[in-house]
Amino acid sequence: MRAVAIGHPEERKWQRYTLRAFRPGDEAGLASLFAACFEEQRTPEECHWKILENPRREDTATVFVALDESQIVAHVGGLPVEFKAGAETVRALIACDFAVLPERRRGLKKVGLFLALARMVEEVCRDRFALTFGFPVPAAHRMETRYLGGKDAGGVPSLACPLTIHGARWLWGRKGVARLPATWLAGHKGLRRGLRFRGEIVVRRVARFDPFVDELWEDVSGCLPFAVQRDSLYLNWRYARPGRPYLLLVAEDGRRPVGYVTFRTVRFGSVSLCLIMDIMPPTGTGVSERLLCEVMLYARANRVDAVRCWMNEKCAFYDVLMTHGFVRTSSTDRLVYKVFRRELETASIGRRENWYLTLSDSDGL
Repeated sequence: MRAVAIGHPEERKWQRYTLRAFRPGDEAGLASLFAACFEEQRTPEECHWKILENPRREDTATVFVALDESQIVAHVGGLPVEFKAGAETVRALIACDFAVLPERRRGLKKVGLFLALARMVEEVCRDRFALTFGFPVPAAHRMETRYLGGKDAGGVPSLACPLTIHGARWLWGRKGVARLPATWLAGHKGLRRGLRFRGEIVVRRVARFDPFVDELWEDVSGCLPFAVQRDSLYLNWRYARPGRPYLLLVAEDGRRPVGYVTFRTVRFGSVSLCLIMDIMPPTGTGVSERLLCEVMLYARANRVDAVRCWMNEKCAFYDVLMTHGFVRTSSTDRLVYKVFRRELETASIGRRENWYLTLSDSDGL
Protein backbone atom coordinates (compact mmCIF):
# COMPACT_ATOMS: atom_id res chain seq x y z
CA MET A 1 0.00 0.00 0.00
CA ARG A 2 1.44 3.35 -1.07
CA ALA A 3 0.91 6.69 0.66
CA VAL A 4 -1.85 8.83 -0.88
CA ALA A 5 -1.36 12.58 -1.42
CA ILE A 6 -3.82 14.75 0.51
CA GLY A 7 -3.52 18.09 -1.24
CA HIS A 8 0.22 18.82 -0.97
CA PRO A 9 3.22 16.94 -2.45
CA GLU A 10 4.90 16.98 0.96
CA GLU A 11 1.90 15.62 2.88
CA ARG A 12 0.28 12.22 2.42
CA LYS A 13 -1.91 9.68 4.18
CA TRP A 14 -0.80 6.10 4.83
CA GLN A 15 -3.21 3.91 6.78
CA ARG A 16 -4.07 5.98 9.85
CA TYR A 17 -0.84 7.98 9.75
CA THR A 18 -0.13 11.40 8.28
CA LEU A 19 3.21 11.58 6.48
CA ARG A 20 4.55 15.08 6.00
CA ALA A 21 7.63 17.26 5.87
CA PHE A 22 9.31 18.35 9.09
CA ARG A 23 8.09 21.77 10.25
CA PRO A 24 9.47 24.30 12.74
CA GLY A 25 7.94 23.34 16.07
CA ASP A 26 8.42 19.59 15.51
CA GLU A 27 11.75 19.60 17.37
CA ALA A 28 10.40 18.49 20.76
CA GLY A 29 8.34 15.69 19.24
CA LEU A 30 11.34 14.49 17.25
CA ALA A 31 13.53 14.51 20.37
CA SER A 32 10.91 12.39 22.19
CA LEU A 33 10.92 9.89 19.32
CA PHE A 34 14.71 9.61 19.43
CA ALA A 35 14.61 9.13 23.22
CA ALA A 36 12.39 6.08 22.69
CA CYS A 37 14.60 4.65 19.92
CA PHE A 38 18.24 5.43 20.76
CA GLU A 39 20.48 5.19 23.79
CA GLU A 40 22.13 8.49 22.93
CA GLN A 41 19.60 11.27 23.27
CA ARG A 42 18.90 14.09 20.83
CA THR A 43 17.75 17.44 22.17
CA PRO A 44 15.26 19.78 20.48
CA GLU A 45 18.16 22.20 19.99
CA GLU A 46 20.12 19.54 18.09
CA CYS A 47 17.12 18.79 15.88
CA HIS A 48 16.73 22.49 15.10
CA TRP A 49 20.44 22.85 14.30
CA LYS A 50 20.57 19.76 12.11
CA ILE A 51 17.49 20.42 10.02
CA LEU A 52 16.81 24.16 10.03
CA GLU A 53 20.31 25.65 10.35
CA ASN A 54 21.97 23.51 7.68
CA PRO A 55 23.48 26.03 5.19
CA ARG A 56 22.62 23.70 2.27
CA ARG A 57 18.97 23.51 3.29
CA GLU A 58 16.41 24.20 0.58
CA ASP A 59 12.81 25.39 0.67
CA THR A 60 11.68 21.88 -0.24
CA ALA A 61 12.05 19.54 2.72
CA THR A 62 14.45 16.60 2.95
CA VAL A 63 13.31 15.42 6.40
CA PHE A 64 9.90 13.79 6.90
CA VAL A 65 7.89 12.53 9.86
CA ALA A 66 4.89 10.27 10.41
CA LEU A 67 2.21 11.35 12.87
CA ASP A 68 -0.48 9.42 14.68
CA GLU A 69 -2.80 12.31 15.42
CA SER A 70 -0.33 14.81 16.97
CA GLN A 71 2.42 12.36 18.02
CA ILE A 72 5.52 11.93 15.86
CA VAL A 73 6.01 8.16 15.61
CA ALA A 74 8.56 7.87 12.77
CA HIS A 75 11.24 9.91 11.05
CA VAL A 76 13.22 9.47 7.81
CA GLY A 77 15.33 12.07 6.09
CA GLY A 78 18.63 13.30 4.78
CA LEU A 79 21.05 16.17 5.28
CA PRO A 80 21.78 18.13 2.08
CA VAL A 81 25.49 18.54 1.28
CA GLU A 82 27.67 19.56 -1.61
CA PHE A 83 29.47 16.44 -2.81
CA LYS A 84 32.47 15.88 -5.05
CA ALA A 85 31.70 13.10 -7.52
CA GLY A 86 34.60 12.62 -9.88
CA ALA A 87 35.27 15.85 -11.76
CA GLU A 88 32.05 17.63 -10.75
CA THR A 89 30.32 18.86 -7.61
CA VAL A 90 26.75 17.67 -7.09
CA ARG A 91 24.10 17.83 -4.41
CA ALA A 92 23.75 14.77 -2.19
CA LEU A 93 21.85 13.61 0.88
CA ILE A 94 23.43 12.00 3.94
CA ALA A 95 20.83 9.66 5.43
CA CYS A 96 20.21 10.58 9.06
CA ASP A 97 18.53 9.21 12.19
CA PHE A 98 16.00 6.74 10.79
CA ALA A 99 13.60 6.09 13.66
CA VAL A 100 10.26 4.32 14.21
CA LEU A 101 8.68 3.82 17.62
CA PRO A 102 9.35 0.18 18.62
CA GLU A 103 5.64 -0.62 18.98
CA ARG A 104 4.95 0.68 15.44
CA ARG A 105 7.52 -1.52 13.68
CA ARG A 106 6.40 -4.38 11.44
CA GLY A 107 9.66 -6.18 10.68
CA LEU A 108 10.98 -7.08 7.24
CA LYS A 109 8.07 -9.07 5.84
CA LYS A 110 5.49 -6.30 5.62
CA VAL A 111 5.57 -2.74 4.38
CA GLY A 112 5.59 -0.53 7.44
CA LEU A 113 6.04 3.09 8.39
CA PHE A 114 9.75 3.12 7.63
CA LEU A 115 9.32 2.00 4.03
CA ALA A 116 6.26 4.18 3.42
CA LEU A 117 8.11 7.24 4.71
CA ALA A 118 11.38 6.37 2.95
CA ARG A 119 9.63 5.98 -0.40
CA MET A 120 7.97 9.35 0.06
CA VAL A 121 11.33 11.00 0.79
CA GLU A 122 12.81 9.48 -2.36
CA GLU A 123 9.90 10.58 -4.55
CA VAL A 124 10.17 14.17 -3.31
CA CYS A 125 13.99 14.39 -3.38
CA ARG A 126 15.26 12.24 -6.24
CA ASP A 127 14.94 14.96 -8.91
CA ARG A 128 16.88 17.48 -6.82
CA PHE A 129 19.80 15.33 -5.67
CA ALA A 130 22.36 13.22 -7.49
CA LEU A 131 22.70 10.54 -4.83
CA THR A 132 22.10 9.60 -1.21
CA PHE A 133 24.36 7.65 1.13
CA GLY A 134 24.74 6.70 4.77
CA PHE A 135 25.89 4.13 7.30
CA PRO A 136 22.72 2.37 8.49
CA VAL A 137 22.49 0.11 11.51
CA PRO A 138 22.10 -3.59 10.58
CA ALA A 139 18.27 -3.59 10.68
CA ALA A 140 18.00 -0.46 8.51
CA HIS A 141 20.74 -1.82 6.24
CA ARG A 142 18.58 -4.82 5.38
CA MET A 143 15.60 -2.58 4.62
CA GLU A 144 17.60 -0.18 2.46
CA THR A 145 19.34 -2.83 0.39
CA ARG A 146 16.37 -5.21 0.11
CA TYR A 147 13.48 -2.82 -0.52
CA LEU A 148 14.85 0.63 -1.41
CA GLY A 149 17.51 -0.22 -3.98
CA GLY A 150 20.47 0.81 -1.85
CA LYS A 151 23.84 -0.68 -2.78
CA ASP A 152 26.41 -1.86 -0.27
CA ALA A 153 29.87 -0.50 -1.12
CA GLY A 154 31.61 -2.29 1.74
CA GLY A 155 32.72 -1.79 5.32
CA VAL A 156 34.24 1.50 6.42
CA PRO A 157 37.84 1.13 7.72
CA SER A 158 37.76 1.77 11.47
CA LEU A 159 41.04 2.22 13.34
CA ALA A 160 41.84 2.60 17.03
CA CYS A 161 44.86 3.12 19.25
CA PRO A 162 44.56 2.04 22.91
CA LEU A 163 46.40 4.24 25.40
CA THR A 164 45.53 2.49 28.68
CA ILE A 165 44.99 -1.03 29.96
CA HIS A 166 41.27 -0.30 29.99
CA GLY A 167 41.44 0.79 26.35
CA ALA A 168 43.41 -2.32 25.37
CA ARG A 169 40.81 -4.57 26.99
CA TRP A 170 38.02 -2.65 25.24
CA LEU A 171 39.75 -3.24 21.91
CA TRP A 172 41.16 -6.75 22.27
CA GLY A 173 39.54 -8.30 25.32
CA ARG A 174 41.53 -9.96 28.09
CA LYS A 175 44.56 -10.52 25.86
CA GLY A 176 44.78 -6.82 25.12
CA VAL A 177 47.11 -6.10 28.04
CA ALA A 178 49.86 -8.20 26.44
CA ARG A 179 49.62 -6.18 23.21
CA LEU A 180 49.66 -2.76 24.87
CA PRO A 181 53.48 -2.35 25.26
CA ALA A 182 54.02 -2.69 21.50
CA THR A 183 51.31 -0.10 20.87
CA TRP A 184 52.89 2.27 23.37
CA LEU A 185 56.32 1.85 21.76
CA ALA A 186 54.92 2.56 18.28
CA GLY A 187 53.04 5.57 19.62
CA HIS A 188 56.13 7.06 21.28
CA LYS A 189 58.17 6.59 18.12
CA GLY A 190 55.41 8.25 16.12
CA LEU A 191 55.28 11.20 18.52
CA ARG A 192 59.03 11.73 18.29
CA ARG A 193 58.83 11.63 14.52
CA GLY A 194 55.90 14.05 14.34
CA LEU A 195 57.34 16.49 16.85
CA ARG A 196 60.31 17.04 14.56
CA PHE A 197 58.02 19.43 12.68
CA ARG A 198 57.20 21.48 15.79
CA GLY A 199 59.58 24.30 14.82
CA GLU A 200 58.29 24.78 11.28
CA ILE A 201 54.59 23.92 11.76
CA VAL A 202 52.67 25.72 14.50
CA VAL A 203 49.34 24.31 15.70
CA ARG A 204 46.73 26.53 17.33
CA ARG A 205 43.18 26.02 18.54
CA VAL A 206 40.38 27.98 16.85
CA ALA A 207 36.67 28.49 17.47
CA ARG A 208 35.72 28.72 13.78
CA PHE A 209 37.33 28.07 10.43
CA ASP A 210 38.49 30.94 8.25
CA PRO A 211 38.00 30.87 4.46
CA PHE A 212 41.47 29.29 4.18
CA VAL A 213 39.77 25.89 4.31
CA ASP A 214 38.08 26.72 0.99
CA GLU A 215 41.50 27.03 -0.64
CA LEU A 216 42.70 23.91 1.18
CA TRP A 217 39.73 21.96 -0.16
CA GLU A 218 40.47 23.12 -3.70
CA ASP A 219 44.07 21.94 -3.32
CA VAL A 220 43.22 18.54 -1.82
CA SER A 221 39.93 17.57 -3.46
CA GLY A 222 41.55 16.57 -6.75
CA CYS A 223 42.95 13.48 -5.00
CA LEU A 224 39.56 12.50 -3.51
CA PRO A 225 37.22 10.93 -6.09
CA PHE A 226 34.10 10.90 -3.87
CA ALA A 227 33.78 13.08 -0.76
CA VAL A 228 31.58 15.61 1.02
CA GLN A 229 32.78 19.12 0.17
CA ARG A 230 34.61 20.40 3.25
CA ASP A 231 34.40 24.17 2.83
CA SER A 232 34.13 26.81 5.56
CA LEU A 233 30.34 27.08 5.23
CA TYR A 234 29.86 23.37 5.85
CA LEU A 235 32.55 22.96 8.54
CA ASN A 236 31.42 25.91 10.65
CA TRP A 237 27.90 24.48 10.66
CA ARG A 238 29.04 20.89 11.26
CA TYR A 239 31.06 21.76 14.37
CA ALA A 240 28.51 24.14 15.90
CA ARG A 241 26.33 21.21 17.00
CA PRO A 242 24.59 22.03 20.32
CA GLY A 243 25.82 19.98 23.25
CA ARG A 244 28.76 18.51 21.31
CA PRO A 245 32.03 20.31 22.16
CA TYR A 246 34.53 19.73 19.35
CA LEU A 247 38.16 20.79 19.35
CA LEU A 248 39.37 22.46 16.15
CA LEU A 249 43.12 22.69 15.51
CA VAL A 250 44.73 24.55 12.61
CA ALA A 251 48.30 23.97 11.42
CA GLU A 252 50.25 26.97 10.14
CA ASP A 253 53.46 27.07 8.16
CA GLY A 254 54.91 30.56 8.51
CA ARG A 255 51.50 31.98 9.54
CA ARG A 256 49.91 30.43 6.45
CA PRO A 257 47.24 27.82 7.34
CA VAL A 258 48.08 24.48 5.75
CA GLY A 259 45.80 21.96 7.49
CA TYR A 260 43.33 21.20 10.25
CA VAL A 261 42.06 18.41 12.48
CA THR A 262 38.80 18.14 14.43
CA PHE A 263 38.13 15.80 17.34
CA ARG A 264 36.10 15.29 20.52
CA THR A 265 36.11 13.06 23.59
CA VAL A 266 33.16 10.86 24.51
CA ARG A 267 32.31 8.05 26.90
CA PHE A 268 31.00 4.71 25.68
CA GLY A 269 30.04 2.91 28.85
CA SER A 270 33.11 2.91 31.07
CA VAL A 271 35.55 3.69 28.24
CA SER A 272 36.77 7.21 27.43
CA LEU A 273 37.42 7.68 23.71
CA CYS A 274 38.93 10.45 21.63
CA LEU A 275 37.28 10.54 18.20
CA ILE A 276 39.24 12.05 15.33
CA MET A 277 36.37 13.47 13.32
CA ASP A 278 38.25 14.83 10.31
CA ILE A 279 41.71 15.80 9.08
CA MET A 280 42.99 17.74 6.09
CA PRO A 281 45.10 17.02 4.21
CA PRO A 282 44.86 13.20 4.64
CA THR A 283 48.44 12.75 3.47
CA GLY A 284 51.70 11.46 4.87
CA THR A 285 53.24 14.93 5.04
CA GLY A 286 54.62 16.68 8.09
CA VAL A 287 51.39 18.68 8.39
CA SER A 288 49.12 15.69 8.98
CA GLU A 289 51.67 13.98 11.22
CA ARG A 290 52.10 17.14 13.28
CA LEU A 291 48.32 17.44 13.73
CA LEU A 292 48.04 13.80 14.77
CA CYS A 293 50.74 14.37 17.39
CA GLU A 294 48.69 17.14 18.95
CA VAL A 295 45.63 14.89 19.14
CA MET A 296 47.63 12.08 20.73
CA LEU A 297 49.27 14.43 23.25
CA TYR A 298 45.85 15.80 24.19
CA ALA A 299 44.44 12.28 24.59
CA ARG A 300 47.33 11.17 26.81
CA ALA A 301 47.17 14.33 28.93
CA ASN A 302 43.43 13.85 29.47
CA ARG A 303 43.74 10.14 30.32
CA VAL A 304 41.72 8.96 27.37
CA ASP A 305 41.56 5.16 27.06
CA ALA A 306 41.75 4.98 23.25
CA VAL A 307 41.73 7.11 20.10
CA ARG A 308 39.44 6.10 17.24
CA CYS A 309 38.88 7.22 13.65
CA TRP A 310 37.80 6.21 10.15
CA MET A 311 40.40 6.43 7.40
CA ASN A 312 40.56 5.17 3.84
CA GLU A 313 43.49 2.78 3.42
CA LYS A 314 44.31 4.41 0.06
CA CYS A 315 45.15 7.70 1.83
CA ALA A 316 48.76 8.16 2.90
CA PHE A 317 47.52 9.25 6.33
CA TYR A 318 46.37 5.67 6.93
CA ASP A 319 50.04 4.62 7.03
CA VAL A 320 50.83 7.49 9.40
CA LEU A 321 48.16 6.20 11.78
CA MET A 322 49.61 2.70 11.68
CA THR A 323 53.07 3.99 12.62
CA HIS A 324 51.51 5.67 15.67
CA GLY A 325 50.17 2.37 17.00
CA PHE A 326 46.71 2.37 15.40
CA VAL A 327 45.25 -0.98 14.35
CA ARG A 328 42.30 -1.96 12.18
CA THR A 329 39.25 -2.84 14.29
CA SER A 330 36.07 -4.77 13.63
CA SER A 331 33.05 -2.61 12.85
CA THR A 332 29.46 -2.92 11.68
CA ASP A 333 29.67 0.41 9.82
CA ARG A 334 28.99 -0.11 6.12
CA LEU A 335 28.57 2.39 3.32
CA VAL A 336 25.22 2.15 1.53
CA TYR A 337 24.47 4.48 -1.39
CA LYS A 338 21.88 5.03 -4.10
CA VAL A 339 22.46 7.05 -7.26
CA PHE A 340 19.62 9.13 -8.74
CA ARG A 341 21.58 10.49 -11.72
CA ARG A 342 22.28 7.65 -14.10
CA GLU A 343 25.56 9.07 -15.41
CA LEU A 344 27.07 8.78 -11.91
CA GLU A 345 26.33 5.06 -11.73
CA THR A 346 29.84 3.89 -12.55
CA ALA A 347 32.00 1.06 -11.27
CA SER A 348 34.22 3.50 -9.37
CA ILE A 349 31.43 4.88 -7.18
CA GLY A 350 30.59 1.36 -6.08
CA ARG A 351 34.07 0.80 -4.63
CA ARG A 352 34.24 2.05 -1.08
CA GLU A 353 37.99 2.64 -1.31
CA ASN A 354 37.27 5.52 -3.71
CA TRP A 355 35.30 7.39 -1.03
CA TYR A 356 36.99 9.68 1.48
CA LEU A 357 35.03 8.96 4.66
CA THR A 358 35.75 10.15 8.19
CA LEU A 359 33.71 10.16 11.38
CA SER A 360 32.51 13.65 10.45
CA ASP A 361 30.39 11.99 7.75
CA SER A 362 28.61 9.95 10.42
CA ASP A 363 25.41 11.68 11.44
CA GLY A 364 25.44 10.26 14.97
CA LEU A 365 28.78 11.78 16.04
